[in-house]
Amino acid sequence: MRKIFGYLWILMLWQAGYGQGQNNIWTFGNHYSLDFNHNPPLLRDTTYVNGTVYQSQNATTMYPTEHQYNYAQAVCDAGGSLLFIVKRYTYTRNGQDAPCIFDKNEVPIAGTAFLQTNDMEYSRPVIIPRPGNSNQYYIFYVRNGGLIYCLFDITLNNGRGNIVPGYKNVLAYTYNTLIGCRMVAIAGCDGIWLVARHRTYNQYLSFKVTSNGVSSNPVVSEIGSFPVMNYWGSNGILAVSPNGKKVATAVDHGGILNFPGGLEMYDFEKCSGKLKNLQVIDTGEKVYAVCFSPDNSKLYAGYAIPWANGEWKFDQYVYQFDLNQSSLSAITASKSMILTNPYAQYYAPFCPITTNIMGNMQIGPDGKIYLGNSHPEVCEGTGPGLALHVISFPNNLGISSNPQVNAIWNQWNGMGSLAITDLPYQMVLPKSGNIDTLNGNSNRITVCFKTDTLIETPEGISCYRWENGSTNNHRTITEDGHYLLYYTKDCSVFIDTYSVVFIPLPEVKSQQYGCPGNISLQAGKAGNRQYDYTLRNGQGLVVHAASTDSVFQTSGLEEGIYKLQISSSEGCTTSIDISLTAYPKPEVSISPAFAEIINGELITLRASGATYYTWKPISPLDNSFREEVLASPTENTTFSVVGINDYGCWDTAYSEIIVNADERMIMPNAFTPNGDGLNDLFKIPGDHFTIRRFEIYNRYGQIVYQDSGNNNGWDGNFNGAASQQGVYQYYIILDFYNGNQKILKGDINLIR
Repeated sequence: MRKIFGYLWILMLWQAGYGQGQNNIWTFGNHYSLDFNHNPPLLRDTTYVNGTVYQSQNATTMYPTEHQYNYAQAVCDAGGSLLFIVKRYTYTRNGQDAPCIFDKNEVPIAGTAFLQTNDMEYSRPVIIPRPGNSNQYYIFYVRNGGLIYCLFDITLNNGRGNIVPGYKNVLAYTYNTLIGCRMVAIAGCDGIWLVARHRTYNQYLSFKVTSNGVSSNPVVSEIGSFPVMNYWGSNGILAVSPNGKKVATAVDHGGILNFPGGLEMYDFEKCSGKLKNLQVIDTGEKVYAVCFSPDNSKLYAGYAIPWANGEWKFDQYVYQFDLNQSSLSAITASKSMILTNPYAQYYAPFCPITTNIMGNMQIGPDGKIYLGNSHPEVCEGTGPGLALHVISFPNNLGISSNPQVNAIWNQWNGMGSLAITDLPYQMVLPKSGNIDTLNGNSNRITVCFKTDTLIETPEGISCYRWENGSTNNHRTITEDGHYLLYYTKDCSVFIDTYSVVFIPLPEVKSQQYGCPGNISLQAGKAGNRQYDYTLRNGQGLVVHAASTDSVFQTSGLEEGIYKLQISSSEGCTTSIDISLTAYPKPEVSISPAFAEIINGELITLRASGATYYTWKPISPLDNSFREEVLASPTENTTFSVVGINDYGCWDTAYSEIIVNADERMIMPNAFTPNGDGLNDLFKIPGDHFTIRRFEIYNRYGQIVYQDSGNNNGWDGNFNGAASQQGVYQYYIILDFYNGNQKILKGDINLIR
C-alpha cells in the first residue's frame, strides 16, 4: 500500500507540472489517437477523436491528407475535453493551402494554413498556453530553419477559435537557424521556455514566452559533444524531465562521415533558460528515442543495434539508466535492457521477417510510458502489426518497471511504417502565482589575519547575482561590510547575506635587530583592536605576555628564534616565528686607562672602538663628545666614556686619574702695601690647599693678622691702621687635598 501511495503522489506532482486533463488526448500516425479519458486508454485507429468514421466522410469536406495525425497535437481543457487540434502542414486543397487548425469537432478552421515548407516533415507544432491568458495559445513550428508562430484564441470565431489578427505565421527567429525536430517547451519560473537546437552551431536557443509575448533574443547555451550534423536526425527529440530540471536528447549516428551517435543529458535552469553541465551518458550507438520517468529518477532510451552479419538490419531495444547513481560513470554502468521490439512478418510476398525502429517515448497522464512498435500491416496470423508498448511502473529499477510488449493494439493494420513514431509533445502550463522572494541564509564571516577572502555560491542554485551586479560564482571580498547574493532555487528567489569582518594582523616583522643582550621585540598597533600576545623563546618558555590595544614590546632579549602567538577576541589565532639578530657590539677603551698627575696639570684622554662618544664627569674636561678630550682634574677622578657604533650599540670604558698635590712653596720675602695695585698683599701662592692657620707677628711677638681658609691675604694693616715698615714673622699651617699638612715659618718685609 505504501508503494502504491508513493507512486500516486509522484504521479500527482507530475500532473501538476503538465496540467490535469490538457494532455488527455494523443494524436499520432495517419489516423491514430489515444484517449486517456478512458481507463485503460482507448485506442482509435479508424475514427476521428470525436467518433466520426473516417471512411464515411465526403472527400470534398475532408481530404485524406487532412485527416492524418502524424506530427499533430491535440489540446484539451482541464477536464480532458478536446478544444482544438493542430496538424503539421496538410498540403493543398483545390489549389489552396489547407487549414492546419481544426476545432473541437475536427472541422477545419478556414484561414489557419501554415506556410509551405520543405523541412516540416521532421517536426510537429509545439503549443504553449499564453501566460496570463487561459484562452490563448502560441503555436510554434519551424519552416526552413526559421521559427514561426501563430497566436490562437479559443474564444474567437463563435467559440470555434481562430488565429488572433496580426499574429498569423509570424517569423520569430531567422531562417536556416533551427532544427525543427529538436524543439520542446519547458515551464520556467515566470513563463515558458521554448528550447530549440541550432542548425549550424553547437548551441541551444531558449526563447522566453511570457504574458508580454515571445522574446526575439534567445538565451544561447554553448553545449553539445557530437558533430552538429548528427543533431539533424529525424528521430532525435528533446525530452524534458517532469520537474523541468533536466533535458536529454538522442543523437543518431550519421552525417556524411557517419559519425557515431549517443545519448546526452543537460541540466536546465528554469530561471535563465540555460542548458548546463553536459553529461554524455552513452556513445557509439544509434540512439533515436529518449524519455524520463515520472519521478525524474530513470532515463529510458531506444537503441537500434545492427545485425552482426553485416546486413542493413537492426535489433531494437529500450534501455534504462538509473539517474540516482552518484557519478556519470555509474549512471552509464547502470544501463539495463527493458524490452526488445519483436520481429514482424510484413504483408508482402513471402511474408518477410523484419523489425522496425520503435517510435519515440512519452509519459501518459496515467504515469506510464508509451512507445510505438512502428510495425506495418502484417501477414494474417502472424501477430499484431501497429501497436504500443507500455512500461507500467517506469519509476522502478530494471525489469520491475513491468514493460509490456504490444500492450495496446488491434487487428486493423493498414497504415504506413511511420504511423506510431510521432507521439505528441506534452503541453506544459505556465507557473501560477508570483515568484516568492525569501530571506536565505545569514552568514557571518570573520577573516583572520588576511587582506581578502573568497565567497563561493552554494551548490544547487541558479541565476545567482550579487548586489553589485556580478554574476560570477565566486567573489573576492577585501573590506568589511554586508554583501548580498540573490539566487533562484525551485523558482523561488532567495537572498543570502554575508556579513564580513576582517581582523587585521598587527604589523610584525619576522626579522628584528638589536644590540647584544638588549634586543627589543615589538608587534605594531593595528586598528585599535585588543590582542593577546604571548612570546616564547626557543625552549618554549614564556618570555613575555600582555594584552594590549597598542604596541606590544619587550626588551633585554638575546639573539635567537622566538615564537609570538597573537589572538583576538573574535577567535583568530596565529603564531609567527621571529628571528632576533644582534648587531656588532663596540669594544670601547680609553688611553691612558690609568695615570698620576700633579694638581694643576692637564692630561689628554683618547677613546677608541666606537663612532660617537659621551664623557663624564664633564666639569674637568674641555668637551664631552669628542674622541679626544683634555682633562684638568684637581682631585682623584675616574672618567667614563660611553661609545656608540653605527648600529646604535654601546660600550663603556673607564680611566682613573690620580691627582697629587704640589707641596713646594716659594713664599715672597717682601710686599709693598702702598695702594698702587702692585704687590699690595702678602698672600700664599697657589690654591691647591686649604689654609688651616695663617698668623703674622710683629717684632714684639704681637699678632697683627690672623685668619684661616683661603682669603685674600694681609694688607699690612692692624686694627685699621697701617703697620710700620719693618720685618714681621709668619706662621702658616696648610692642608693639601691628598691629606698632607705643611707648616710654613719665615720673615716678611713690609716696605712703604
